[in-house]
Amino acid sequence: MLNFLLLFIIFSQLVFLLYLFYHHKKEKQEIISSFTENLEDIIKITETLRSSLELDKIFIEILNIFSKKFGYKKVFIYLIEKTHQEVNFKCIACPGLVSTEGVGIYSFVINDTKDPVFSIIENFKNHQIDLTSFLLPKLKEKLKLSEFFLLPIILKDNLEGIIITEKPLDPKLVLPLKIFANECGVALENAKLFKKVQEMSITDSLTGVFNRRYFEERLPEEIELARRYKSFLSLCILDIDYFKHYNDINGHLAGDKCLKKVAEIISTTLRSGDVVFRYGGEEFVVLLPATDKNGAFIACEKIRKNIETYPFEYREKQPSGKLTVSIGLSVYPVDATEKITLIKVADENLYRAKSSGKNKVCCL
Repeated sequence: MLNFLLLFIIFSQLVFLLYLFYHHKKEKQEIISSFTENLEDIIKITETLRSSLELDKIFIEILNIFSKKFGYKKVFIYLIEKTHQEVNFKCIACPGLVSTEGVGIYSFVINDTKDPVFSIIENFKNHQIDLTSFLLPKLKEKLKLSEFFLLPIILKDNLEGIIITEKPLDPKLVLPLKIFANECGVALENAKLFKKVQEMSITDSLTGVFNRRYFEERLPEEIELARRYKSFLSLCILDIDYFKHYNDINGHLAGDKCLKKVAEIISTTLRSGDVVFRYGGEEFVVLLPATDKNGAFIACEKIRKNIETYPFEYREKQPSGKLTVSIGLSVYPVDATEKITLIKVADENLYRAKSSGKNKVCCL
């Protein structure tokens, strides 16, 4: 009887062990199968991300992925901008995103270098660091979420940003989504590099304002906007008086310095919606959207006076004893309705300003 009991116990344990083995094996297979399926989806998604070089499209794509594939309605994407004094968590995408300008309300700054978050961002190496506990008060205040999951965007061991979802993730999704977040970092880096190259292609390397090539592209667009909204568009051509004399007497390095300062004065004098271009040599063009002739004349006079009164180096060597500019002005649709004619009228008015004594604005 005792032997039978021992055999029964041994047999029961074997059955139980076999059950555990089979059960865990099946569970592991399910986990592996789920992981493989999600990983395949992630690979497809990241291929899409890498194919896009425009930041706005990448943000929208990331939001769509979380919404459709993973069922999250609230997803916030932050980029981290770091200085020696503060860390800015800049929100660049959120639910209902139309443009990146409308998400500033969700951004926040850590301006205390003693804050634990500042230290983590500064020395980020460990991908397993849980930022959630450190950011909890700020995130609750800004996002109004009772619970959330934070996914770091990492590039070359640097924390570039964070993705925040409305609720904790399924444990099966954590590893695939960490891979996805890393790919987001690569995609964002590529997009930033592409944007930088684009900016370089339309910017004058000396003065930092837009170049003539971009002016040729931008003017038809501004004319079309003025036509569509039945508005004005003013075009101003500005030329530095006696600039050849300034270059010949003081050298090209001084001339370059002068051009930079003139571009800076023009840019800081104008409104935020106005656009400055270097047209060539010592000539600049300014576009003033939604500005009639009277408003444009006032703006040009302000530019002219600010340049005339600025203490440029070697200004005393100029024929007039100071560095000045002449400006020609034309207005759509008063003076012209087409690009070529609008430029021609402004150029003719610039010639009148030059030939009638310089240092003036002409808009006949």
